[in-house]
Amino acid sequence: MALSRALFTMLVVVASAAELALAAAKGSDARAMYYCVAEADVPFWYSPFYGQSRGGATQCPDGTPWQGTLYLKNRAGSNLDTQPVSGNYPIYFQGNVVVCSGAYIHSFLWLNSNGNVTSDTSGENSQCAY
Repeated sequence: MALSRALFTMLVVVASAAELALAAAKGSDARAMYYCVAEADVPFWYSPFYGQSRGGATQCPDGTPWQGTLYLKNRAGSNLDTQPVSGNYPIYFQGNVVVCSGAYIHSFLWLNSNGNVTSDTSGENSQCAY
């Protein structure tokens, strides 16, 4: 009988620990879902010498705060433009129109949302290179 009680007590403790672990895992998954995703888009090109970066904070629920930076870069990685961005809802935005003559250009965006950092690099626009 004492062995049955000890076994029962041990099973109750193990079940309680498993329930607490499952609740903690569910809570962390729920928190991890509340952040935005960086989405860099191919830059605009304005004839004949100007370009403009594009990007957006996507997949974030309204009210989720985020901040980051949108860059227009050339193929060598040099910054042609830097635009700080922030908000608390999904949005698309653009950088400044800058001289891009002679460069293959792309957008680069990083975002920090609730401690989750995401970044994205767009494809290139080659029209400024000609």
